[in-house]
Amino acid sequence: ISGFRTKCYNRIDKLLKNSAVVFVTHSMPHVARMCKLSLCLEKGVSSGLLCVQEGIFNYNNSVQNKRVDTKRLGSKEATFVSIIVNKEKIEITQKSTVHIDYGDNLDFEISVISNKSCYITLDLTFHTRDGEAVAECNNYISEEKIYILDNHRNFIKVSIKKFSLNPGFYNLSILLMSENMTAHYDWLQNFCELFVKGKPAFAGQQFLADWELTHDEA
Repeated sequence: ISGFRTKCYNRIDKLLKNSAVVFVTHSMPHVARMCKLSLCLEKGVSSGLLCVQEGIFNYNNSVQNKRVDTKRLGSKEATFVSIIVNKEKIEITQKSTVHIDYGDNLDFEISVISNKSCYITLDLTFHTRDGEAVAECNNYISEEKIYILDNHRNFIKVSIKKFSLNPGFYNLSILLMSENMTAHYDWLQNFCELFVKGKPAFAGQQFLADWELTHDEA
């Protein structure tokens, strides 16, 4: 899919040199990536031609109450106890919105308990509000081993440097898996909403992060 998307971007870039392109989408990262002007339609009413940042701001305002419900799945052999995003504690059962400026670090402090000691893979996925996955971060990609202990509260710190998704709203999911990613222990889908502020740039990438693991007796 990512290869096909790249080909589409390249083709549109070529078309833009000699022609006008009307690009219709609900994906604000794509608007920020492809467009020079924007027009937002709501119930058939046009906002008029605006700069891209104004158009994204208007769109986000129009959909700010249309949130996706949080779902929790998994075998519960290991579970999330608490999650802190940029020093803000997230209530797992009540969706929160975290604000971040484009280019700032995005830091997580994640607490996990398990009924067995094992290596795990932890995956963070960022989705647009229309459900498209645009970025991912996990310790497998970063080539970091994480070994959690039973009868302990395990603390995992993740720091994504210079967070670079385009301005807009994103739903964040977190998945705790076996090391080979075949068993899903705890999966919080859309547990947090992220609002990125700042100038638009490019999106759709893998994040490499610094990872740190500590243990405390339960």
